[in-house]
Amino acid sequence: MAAPRCEEPLLICIPGGQVPGRIDSVLGSAISPRRLISFQRVKDLDEVIPAYPGAPVIGSSAYVRYLPGYTILLRGKKGQIKQKKYLIITGNRGLTLANAANSKIGVLDFLGREKMPVFVKDAFGFPIAKLKRVSKKEDLQSLLGMELVDAAIIEESDFKEMQAETKVKLTVLVESKPMDSFPVFACPDAADCGELRKKLSGQPKAVLETLGIEGWE
Repeated sequence: MAAPRCEEPLLICIPGGQVPGRIDSVLGSAISPRRLISFQRVKDLDEVIPAYPGAPVIGSSAYVRYLPGYTILLRGKKGQIKQKKYLIITGNRGLTLANAANSKIGVLDFLGREKMPVFVKDAFGFPIAKLKRVSKKEDLQSLLGMELVDAAIIEESDFKEMQAETKVKLTVLVESKPMDSFPVFACPDAADCGELRKKLSGQPKAVLETLGIEGWE
């Protein structure tokens, strides 16, 4: 029996990236007539996926890693960069590696309540008991400025910008090991996403930048 064609909507979630309306307007016409549904919060994607069991997904590789029954068909990249490092940064001079695990630490939520702690432990080598999850990068800066968290987890590439935009003197407590975290395109194992894969592969750099990448591999 031939595999069913993947005709359900393409679900996209890029937390901290372009707003859903922007993604819809730029990428929607490129994959027409297939529908596109985008989200800014992983929580919203998690709630919708059960209603579309055959839907392909574009999300962080860390998120897709925990989706059973999906195969990654395309991996996003920026130039030759394929992985990212994360930093735990703080303005609290009393924070050390010895007490970080029990401190309140802010993080951009790109995995959800259950998956985020697993990712953080894998990235830094130790668990963090009190993660304050936010949906926008700007919220992390506010939490640090108002001292509502002891530290924050950010992408290494965001450190200089965050330091420039806050009056708090930030320091790097620890950096993670390299992690796969750029968006990926994944398809349910029982579906045929060949046509959609071809469309996505052929999109120009200007379109792919709405997904936070410069190309696929």
